[in-house]
Amino acid sequence: MAGENYHKVLLQYKREINNFVPSTPKTYRDAIRDDAMLIISQFQPNIDNWISELNSRNLSCYEIIQMLEASKDKIRLNNLEKKELSQDLLEAYKNNILRIMAKSVLDCYLSSVFNS
Repeated sequence: MAGENYHKVLLQYKREINNFVPSTPKTYRDAIRDDAMLIISQFQPNIDNWISELNSRNLSCYEIIQMLEASKDKIRLNNLEKKELSQDLLEAYKNNILRIMAKSVLDCYLSSVFNS
């Protein structure tokens, strides 16, 4: 089952990113998609573990959000940074991408709870 949870989260994440992107200026859309995919790939080793820990009740949804929040400073939006956006706008996009990641993880976890 290794990797299965990650792929479920990845599909949900891609849908959420694609829903978010149209609300952004057209010149940033590809950069946001590319950065979002790079960010989730950085968390790939953690995502399966998070879902397993959530299922075994060793981890809470709040703790996942806290872990994502703690790693925010380590995350780079290289493609968006090339667009020379203000630091505030970069932070807003980073927060949105992390919010979408948290939502995707938690949606997949909750789906698995109610489907079993």
